Amino acid sequence: MDVISDLEFDTGPQLFAPALEMAKHLSALRKAAVSASVPLIYINHNFDRWRPDFQTHVDDCLKDGAKNRKQ
Repeated sequence: MDVISDLEFDTGPQLFAPALEMAKHLSALRKAAVSASVPLIYINHNFDRWRPDFQTHVDDCLKDGAKNRKQ
């Protein structure tokens, strides 16, 4: 599932609350998969804005001036 997004598009703010709810469910799914020894594969494909690691992407989403940064 492609779920890493800074939501910097016109309808991004409308998706913020549903995205947080989805994240809770995905976290529970991940915990269940780990408990069941199901392999997890992470892929970063973010509209030609490749980030070499997760933290770099998070930092980009949280930078000052990010359109949908939660204060």
